[in-house]
Amino acid sequence: MSIQIHRASRADAYDLAKLNRAFNEVDTPVSWIEESLSSPRSPEIVLIARSGGNAVGFGCLMIWYSFCYEKPEGEISELFVVESHRHQGIGKRLVEQLLKEAQAFGLSEIHVMTGSKNEAGQAFYEALEFQKNDDLVFSRSI
Repeated sequence: MSIQIHRASRADAYDLAKLNRAFNEVDTPVSWIEESLSSPRSPEIVLIARSGGNAVGFGCLMIWYSFCYEKPEGEISELFVVESHRHQGIGKRLVEQLLKEAQAFGLSEIHVMTGSKNEAGQAFYEALEFQKNDDLVFSRSI
């Protein structure tokens, strides 16, 4: 079965909600996803992968600007492929398309975070020529 990858639109919101529930265990309202996908101010590019019309994965690219840098910065903030479609190159294709989207915005480097214990995720990104760095991420509730 062939895989199609395209920029997500409002029409994809229901499927993205189901995928996000499976990935992040979060019930995001479809209306919120529709609004986010249609907002011209959204700093996020969302791609969805389909096989035979069924949603099988998604990837997100966050882009932000700062006066500190002449070029925008970017991060692959989400990447998910349903279990039944893993190891078929879908994740790789999503990342490759996200990198093309990033280049179109003028990015020359892209960041990605994955869990320190997520060995499969780390190996996946290393195979795509991402390199570990010494940055630490801190979080705090507010």
